[in-house]
Amino acid sequence: AMDATLRRSWCATKLTFRREKRMQRKETARGKLGILRNNRSVRVQAQEGRVIGATALITGSTVGAGILALPASVVNAGYGPSSAVLVACWMLLAVEAFLLAEVNVALREETNAGTEKDVESKDGGQTKIVSLTQMAERTLGSTASTFVSSAYLFLSYTLLVAYLAKAGELLGGIVHVPPAAAGVAFAAVMGGSIFVGSDQSTDKVNRGFTGALMVLFLLIGLDAFMETHGDLSHLTYADWSQAPACVPIAFLALVYHDLVPVVCSYLDGDRDKIRKAVLGGSLIPLAMFLLWNAAFLSLAPTGMGVDPLDYLGRDEIMSGLLSMFGVLAIATSLIGTLVSMTEYIISHVPEDLTLLDKAKEKLKHMGTEVESPNLLRPFAFLAVLLPPLTVAFTDPDIFLSASAFAGAYGMTTLYGIVPPLMALSLRKEKKAEMPELVPGGSGLLVGLGLSAFLIAGGQARLDFP
Repeated sequence: AMDATLRRSWCATKLTFRREKRMQRKETARGKLGILRNNRSVRVQAQEGRVIGATALITGSTVGAGILALPASVVNAGYGPSSAVLVACWMLLAVEAFLLAEVNVALREETNAGTEKDVESKDGGQTKIVSLTQMAERTLGSTASTFVSSAYLFLSYTLLVAYLAKAGELLGGIVHVPPAAAGVAFAAVMGGSIFVGSDQSTDKVNRGFTGALMVLFLLIGLDAFMETHGDLSHLTYADWSQAPACVPIAFLALVYHDLVPVVCSYLDGDRDKIRKAVLGGSLIPLAMFLLWNAAFLSLAPTGMGVDPLDYLGRDEIMSGLLSMFGVLAIATSLIGTLVSMTEYIISHVPEDLTLLDKAKEKLKHMGTEVESPNLLRPFAFLAVLLPPLTVAFTDPDIFLSASAFAGAYGMTTLYGIVPPLMALSLRKEKKAEMPELVPGGSGLLVGLGLSAFLIAGGQARLDFP
């Protein structure tokens, strides 16, 4: 009986032990599953945050200095014709951005599929950004690459001249200092913060500026629509013969395409996320521009060549808000241009400018370690900021003319004609191997390039009759 009791007790203990082990395994599995779910949730949130960050970068860069030139450029055409021009330019530029992303992602994948997973950058890190010049060289050849490189630098410097000239004017009026001093301080603060900060800190600063820009936009727009200021009957005026004159500034205001390679790298070449960022980041500014034009065209008599901003600026409080809005608009544009231009210069700096690094390597092989700061990034920032600062303050009134010239010729060529040519070349080479962000055959691509060519040609007829 004692043996039977012991056996029953031992069996019960064994069963209990097995049951506890099964429960422990289940709890462990649940814990692991919870960790996996949490990790997946964190990854999804991080990915969504990256899409939001890329969207904010495009929005902030687009809602920039161009918005300040819009009312004066569209006042003679009226709200209807200028709105049609803005929507048509947005559609064209959105397709062009998708073509740039299509080529960029295909070349990233081509590079990653080769023996070199990443291209070693000259500042000692790893770069995954395929620049516009590299895209042109791979798809169109070295001659086209040289042309694109020259056009990109010329366009970017022209925009920086316009941004810094306007920033100096606005800041000088706010703090009552000479525009040249205000512009230098603005460039130093913006350039220095990007130089010393990380990508994450620059992203946060840009999001903050973009958010503040939206708030000021709403305040200014609401004030302009108030009955004490605006007359909505002004919006019925339309002169379609003046619509072509709206194109250069509309093109300038809506372009963000220098950021496409940066966005493709930031989103790791994920086509769906890139599509979302481009659409969201460009649709928000389009809606803002349409409301902005409606607000300001309701203020001034149309068809008389009067800048509507001058009417709202007569009120002291609104004048201050407009100046703050202008500074933030230029700051967000400057962030995008500085980031893309410094990355461009770092990846294309001539080899003879890295002699210090070569000397350090030779000394290292000889058994001598030399610690010295990397001079490439400071050189890139100085090369980006000093030339436009010099030009901007030799001609402080250059903002509108520089903006119109950049939009009419630089942007239509670089971001209107070149992307379809690159996509056409790469599609012919890869055929069905390359996923297309823009569905359609060769006829569509030729039509897109021809449209941009006609825009530039039409503006040339106006400028050089």
